[in-house]
Amino acid sequence: MIRKYSSIAITSLSLLLSSTAYSDDQLPEDFSKYEWLLDGAREVIRRETDFAPVTSCIDLNRKFAGEATSSIQKERAWEDYEGKLIPLTGIVEEVKRIPLTHDYLAFFKCPNSESFMVDFTVEIPQEMEEYAFELTPGEREDIYVRLTDYGDMMGVSTEIDAFELETSNGESCFSYLSTMSRSPDEYKYSCYENEENTRFENYTKEAKTSQILSSLKTDDEIVIFSTSPEDVDTYLAFIKNGEESKFYSSDSENKCVITASYLKENREWATNILKEIKPDLFAEDNQGNINDWHIALDQHITSSNNQSYTCEQIQVLRGVIFTAYISGPA
Repeated sequence: MIRKYSSIAITSLSLLLSSTAYSDDQLPEDFSKYEWLLDGAREVIRRETDFAPVTSCIDLNRKFAGEATSSIQKERAWEDYEGKLIPLTGIVEEVKRIPLTHDYLAFFKCPNSESFMVDFTVEIPQEMEEYAFELTPGEREDIYVRLTDYGDMMGVSTEIDAFELETSNGESCFSYLSTMSRSPDEYKYSCYENEENTRFENYTKEAKTSQILSSLKTDDEIVIFSTSPEDVDTYLAFIKNGEESKFYSSDSENKCVITASYLKENREWATNILKEIKPDLFAEDNQGNINDWHIALDQHITSSNNQSYTCEQIQVLRGVIFTAYISGPA
């Protein structure tokens, strides 16, 4: 179950309720208790994660709260900012409880602010109450937020972007935008108060891969799910428990799971099979758009005559494809 927290929550919820059910959500036993991680990755894909134009805190305030621009200029400029994610640095002025709710509103001024009023506000959900109480007037804070509104009196309005996941043990993960970076464009959501061990993030490397990774680290295991914005029904899952590692690809009809050692032992066989499908398969010049390359090759395996390969062999083929996709051309 997913609860959303944002000014576009109603729109997001409507999209969720009207969306088609995923085609393959019956995970193998080894992975089933971590399905909430896959739900989180898909939720991140559904969310609006575009970055606002590069703008400093002071310039943002000048553009939307100052007298340097007219009302109609503000309206036009806001089209490029509304609902977008942005990193901001501010000095805490005050934190108050929002009337009739259990949420909080934090007031910030930009460093070296030219304004007599606050420059921006941040709405903090009640689930992050301790964070609200930790904000102390006069302290400098880096924060990652979603832009929601603007006005002359209160500056730019923002909110912590978050959603809630119900885990398999009956507890919840209140996931919020914990990090974002513009070079390259990267963002990460984490479970509040378990940021070091949980993450839902976009994977962007020089190869320009397009994946959302979700991961969990416990005392005993490391669990990773990977899915693509272009095809959320297809995903890969990986569990490492001590020296033992297991791999699963969602497109296996028999839902077989293979070990990392089995994948390693059969990598050369799979590579040769894939090169027979297309010579120089892993050469950069033959990949073109890396995401299209990955999807097309994965679909080719899906459409192949499964009588030719065992379930385990198909998993090895998908594992080799995905490794090449993530790593980039050899």
